[in-house]
Amino acid sequence: MGSIDGYRLIRSVGSSAAGTVYAAETSQGLVAIRQYVPLTGPESPFWQSDRDRFLAAGRQALTLNHPRIVTVLEVIDEAGEAFITSEFVDAETLQTALASRRFSMEEANTILSEIARALDFAHDRGVVHGDLKPSEIYLTPLGVKIADFGISPLAHWDAGRTLPANLVHGFLSPEHLRNTAAIDARSDQYALGMIAYWLYTGQAPYGRTAADSGAASLSSGLLPPTRVDPRLPPSFDSPILRALEREPERRFDSCRSFVGSLGAGLIATSEPGQKKRSFALLAVGLALPLLGAVGYVALKDKPPPPPVEQPKPIKVEPDFPPPPPPPATKEIRNKPVVPDPVRPPKGNPFDSTKKPEVRTRPTEPDRPVLPTPRQQPPPPNPAAGYSIQVFSRENALREGQQFALMDPRLGELAYGDLKAMVNGGKPPSARTKLRLEWWVGGVRHDSTSLKIDDLVPFHNQPASGNYEVRLTVDGNTVRTFSFQITP
Repeated sequence: MGSIDGYRLIRSVGSSAAGTVYAAETSQGLVAIRQYVPLTGPESPFWQSDRDRFLAAGRQALTLNHPRIVTVLEVIDEAGEAFITSEFVDAETLQTALASRRFSMEEANTILSEIARALDFAHDRGVVHGDLKPSEIYLTPLGVKIADFGISPLAHWDAGRTLPANLVHGFLSPEHLRNTAAIDARSDQYALGMIAYWLYTGQAPYGRTAADSGAASLSSGLLPPTRVDPRLPPSFDSPILRALEREPERRFDSCRSFVGSLGAGLIATSEPGQKKRSFALLAVGLALPLLGAVGYVALKDKPPPPPVEQPKPIKVEPDFPPPPPPPATKEIRNKPVVPDPVRPPKGNPFDSTKKPEVRTRPTEPDRPVLPTPRQQPPPPNPAAGYSIQVFSRENALREGQQFALMDPRLGELAYGDLKAMVNGGKPPSARTKLRLEWWVGGVRHDSTSLKIDDLVPFHNQPASGNYEVRLTVDGNTVRTFSFQITP
């Protein structure tokens, strides 16, 4: 293999409409290099425009710093050649995984959620992928990573220009095939809907393979997912069919809205054993009244049982004779005799006009009954659902992790190499202020306002010390993440 200004090419790792990809060695490790491969010869009027768009897309991708997006490192334009270097991801692609196994609904929803976050992150910055398909999605131990945002010529195909048959695939939106000027963020959502359909059903929407879905998306009817796999919840049909609408304006306003609708359906779905338990409880609930009614009828017709003869009381003699009564004293004799409260007074025991005298203890006066204070609902927890992720370059850190400043994998940090992201939580209102603060050695070094899923860099040169990343909501710290960089 050859070399390119500090990069030594090792092997080819794939090719697509976006170009040929090589693994290359540098002084800092492996990288991926995508070489621009023209679709036409130099004599074509499109040769120069395709090359310029390739380089422009690479420069635009340099601005996408997100843990779910493959990081572009450099754009090279020299001697008529064009290259884009990026981080090397050594992981299985979603295309390979789909060909070998089925995903559970929970696994599929996690993958789709991570893809949707990356797509919306890029869309918010004006970047459209334009050629999203499973071969561009890597399944790493830390989550998915999406490659080649905007680099493919299919992301910006000239209107009126014929699309070569070898570039058509099943994940292209209808606007790719009929009006390339309409390609936008909703085109990526359509591709995500195609991926969702395949993840949940095990096949492409318009046929057994993705290649069958190209031209069919313009005219053929679409079978609902539950017709392909009846085990899927019916609530999946509507969101997926909406994301796959032929008209872009009928789709969701964002990819996360689409996947959120799928997630709501997944939460509402019972676990496999839950239906059995519910059916058993229903059967018991129906059987109990029925058994009660049968028992009532049986008892009603049955004659009453004969009276049971009560046993005669048996007099039990004490084991020891009772002790003799104490000798009467003068003091006791002079006291009036009070009748035993449990025995009737002397006289005619059958005289109903006399009632036994019963002594009772004086009762305490009634205490006032104080009203029970009303249970107040607990105050809302502003930290509920929020979490902080911190990255050193593209490596996710663990809470409390320590690493050396010159660590070859995490160290050698430059300005902006430390980044943090806030995930989850209830979307804040327009008045809610979220800020991310960076504290080093107990001193605040940086404070930045942010939105959920924004990747916020540390705007200082990293140095050794004890770091604490704090999320504040309206000035109150609700989450922290700490780590340490040693000298």
